[in-house]
Amino acid sequence: NLGDVALRLAHLRKTPVRTYARRYRYPKLGMGQLYEHMARDIRALGGTILTSASVGALETRGDRVIALHIDSPAGHERIPVGEMLSTIPLPELCRALNPDLPPAIDRSARALRFRALVFLNVMLRRRDFSENTWMYVASKELSMSRIQEPKRRSASMAPVGRTSVMLEIPCSVGDATWRATTDDLVQRMKGELRELGCSIDDMLGAFSVRVAHGYPIYHLAYEADRSALLSYVAEWQNVRTAGRQGLFRYVFMDAAMQMGVIAADQMAAGARDAARLDAIGRARHVVESRAVTA
Repeated sequence: NLGDVALRLAHLRKTPVRTYARRYRYPKLGMGQLYEHMARDIRALGGTILTSASVGALETRGDRVIALHIDSPAGHERIPVGEMLSTIPLPELCRALNPDLPPAIDRSARALRFRALVFLNVMLRRRDFSENTWMYVASKELSMSRIQEPKRRSASMAPVGRTSVMLEIPCSVGDATWRATTDDLVQRMKGELRELGCSIDDMLGAFSVRVAHGYPIYHLAYEADRSALLSYVAEWQNVRTAGRQGLFRYVFMDAAMQMGVIAADQMAAGARDAARLDAIGRARHVVESRAVTA
């Protein structure tokens, strides 16, 4: 709480911070390894996974979605739908359900916006960048918001004697940061890191990744707009929405995965409980503080 933060800033409280687990389990080769195994199991059970595909439209009949239209490098495809779970941004789901939204729903869809992110990944010649897994950067003078060192989560995330950093840079889709080349970002971040007393002059290489819908932007009365869109989605009897983008909620990966498991159970049973999905990740305490290893 704010009182605790104030006491720590004044050096009047020095007890260890216990809001995060001191140890945690992490895939040896990063989170992607978890999803690679999931994909393998899905295919082994007869499932199909389509990537590099975008949703063109949802075909509806009455109060149900009966088909999904997608566009991919292979062309256009119509996929019949029995039960559906969506994790695309909530406003986009509403527009896919009905391109001609009612005026009130259209206003709410326009009101819910997301902050985009550019991740600049830099490989370094040195053994370590810092002793921290991640560091938040809170300065209006700097454009980066967080520095992460993947090797701190798993030593296998970098070759022996080497490390890397991932710099998180908030932006808006289409702005100068979003359009910047990797080389331009490297030069800008070199300057910002110098301001922090750091350096990436021993860089071995770099690449950047962009996420259009990184963080929900919580405007005043956003909850009313969010509720209006969720109520609109609920009009379709076989549609569920989940995840950070799908529920317009700042939830972590573990909560999103829980939502997926519960939604799958609901679909298998032909049931739907949107409130139960939306309740996940709403605990008042910091979940990590109750971890076995905390």
